[in-house]
Amino acid sequence: GLAFNFLLHMNYGTELFLYTPFWTYLLIFFVALAFANHSSKKWFQAVLMVFVLTLMINNFWFIFVILRGLAPFYAAA
Repeated sequence: GLAFNFLLHMNYGTELFLYTPFWTYLLIFFVALAFANHSSKKWFQAVLMVFVLTLMINNFWFIFVILRGLAPFYAAA
């Protein structure tokens, strides 16, 4: 898998996140294992909540930017 991703990267571009869907779940799994002993602590839950909310705001903004960029093409139709 890593060699395949490397070949895609060398041939089609430098965007690192284009080829990550096949191993992203492993990264999440290992991070979850690393922090499993902190899962019952309130401060850790608060930090995770802030992190998730920040990700949600970022993703909503990203979708807004995409829709704003596509708006001129839909206005012409």
